[in-house]
Amino acid sequence: MLHRLHDRLGLRTTPSIFFVSAALIVVFTAAMSLFPGPVQGFFGGIAHVLRYRTGWFYTFSVTALVIFAVGLALSRYGRVKIGDDDSQPAYSGLTWFGMLFAAGVGAVLMFWGVAEPINHYANPPMYGTDPESDRAAVEALNIANFHFGVHMWAILAVPGLAFGYFTYKRKLPPRVSSAFHPLLGDGIHEPWGKAIDVLSIVATVFGLGVSVGLGALQINSGLTYVYGIPMAGWIQAAIIAVITAVGLASVLAGMEKGVKRLSYANIVLAVALLLFVLMAGASMDTMRAIVESVGGYAQQLPTLAFFNDTYGGGTWSGDWTVFYWAWTVTCGPPPSFGPVAVRVVGFQLMGALPSVVDGREVPE
Repeated sequence: MLHRLHDRLGLRTTPSIFFVSAALIVVFTAAMSLFPGPVQGFFGGIAHVLRYRTGWFYTFSVTALVIFAVGLALSRYGRVKIGDDDSQPAYSGLTWFGMLFAAGVGAVLMFWGVAEPINHYANPPMYGTDPESDRAAVEALNIANFHFGVHMWAILAVPGLAFGYFTYKRKLPPRVSSAFHPLLGDGIHEPWGKAIDVLSIVATVFGLGVSVGLGALQINSGLTYVYGIPMAGWIQAAIIAVITAVGLASVLAGMEKGVKRLSYANIVLAVALLLFVLMAGASMDTMRAIVESVGGYAQQLPTLAFFNDTYGGGTWSGDWTVFYWAWTVTCGPPPSFGPVAVRVVGFQLMGALPSVVDGREVPE
């Protein structure tokens, strides 16, 4: 029956994976709508344990991913091409970077890129730092750079490398379970493999839901501040509808006409905003701060990479760092898998951490 429905809908998926994932999402959404209190309480309890009791594991694991990614990129395996030996990159370095950057960050960077350091400036998490002091300002920028820097991109780059390798090099299906082939073998086509794919789809949908939901709240808040438009559920629903429509149209148009062009538009708008800030603000102070914050981030990175707010009970770490890492993990498959096609391993990793280098520039 599932196969017949699958064919009638014209889907190009594995029926069991698609329909089980869709059913779980629909059931959760219906339960949350009908019984918001109990459902929120149940999953909120699980989230509390993950964020505040096992947050140290997130911190350690993501730092381990960074070390692994950099080590792999600098090793001899960093020269392995993700694809056939005679293949060439499907997109230029600029296009690849645009798609990767647009998929990896969005409204979250536009909003929290400003809101986060201001918050940490007023409420510094590091031990012995006075609020609203010069030291608090420096540490606030370092922490914001830490959350949007190499650690976040490592969460995207390592899965992207695994997906790309097993899809384009091993010629396995473009599914998350294919990355588990060394462990499961042909079991990736059986219940264990399908369970991995279902879990990945559900987690990704919920992660994207958080991104779109927070983005709608941020846009509504900006409209309220600038134009006096009220904060209202129907306005946020309309914003979500517009965002969803644009994203859906981009995906249906394909990589060339949709995702690629939308990514270019994102980059152009980001550069325009950057130029506006430089021209309208204190340009010299901004440039000094950019250069100085790069050095401060590099200097404080070893401390931040292992910081768990031990003497604060892990509250700040759970509210900020662990939340960011968990959120990025759920959003990892789409941005890391899509633009990975036919890249050199080392440049996929180093590019996503992030730089713009074309795989064709590296000799085999």
